[in-house]
Amino acid sequence: MKVVPAVDLLHGHCVQLRGGDPSAMLVDLPDAEAALAHWIDARAPAIHLVDLDAAFGEAPQRSLVAWLLQRAGAALVPVTVGGGVRDDLMVASLLQAGAQRVILGTAALSDLQWFGWLSRHHPDRLVLALDHRGGEVVTRGWTSLSGHAVLDVLEKTADLPIAGVLVTDVSVEGGLGGIVESHVAPIATAAKRMGIRMIHSGGISTVEDLETLERLGVDESVVGSAFYTGRLPGTLWEEARWRE
Repeated sequence: MKVVPAVDLLHGHCVQLRGGDPSAMLVDLPDAEAALAHWIDARAPAIHLVDLDAAFGEAPQRSLVAWLLQRAGAALVPVTVGGGVRDDLMVASLLQAGAQRVILGTAALSDLQWFGWLSRHHPDRLVLALDHRGGEVVTRGWTSLSGHAVLDVLEKTADLPIAGVLVTDVSVEGGLGGIVESHVAPIATAAKRMGIRMIHSGGISTVEDLETLERLGVDESVVGSAFYTGRLPGTLWEEARWRE
């Protein structure tokens, strides 16, 4: 199972939020470029980059995102980018700027037919974000309940040529309290049955959490707070099992 560090951008800083709440700042690093460089130097297998300003409906940090993509590209480190991506022009722009994959959430769920068309136009380059509380997908920066169940959305998108689904358990995100296996297991089982690559985010704080996710069949895990607070070592990728 591949383990990937998160670089979440807010007002130009690299941050980690508790439960996605901007008022609950767990980590605040003013130099986002230095944060990215740290993970490149630590030989991270990839970077998970999210523009939280755009996700919250504020002005997107396009220049900063483009610059970070350029830095990572020069180091041959693949980057997945998300946050407020709401149209096909933005997807094309991020891919052209060097993103390996682009994450869509709110816009995709608002129009699954459009998302299907977009995924066929960019096969294996899009990731569908399914942020959830208790199995119900939340959108617009985790502020709105969508009325969609995670498992239902998986069924509806199983045949699309996407790069995977990013499943974030908002109830434990940023809390450093560990994953909730009962929240992950049914989704991981369904994704495996449908042949969908599953990326997990939320609650990871120990190697034991990673081992549980690996056992459940999760393909990739995104880690934020546990790396930035030292709960997990930044040299984790010295073990080959967390690079693939």
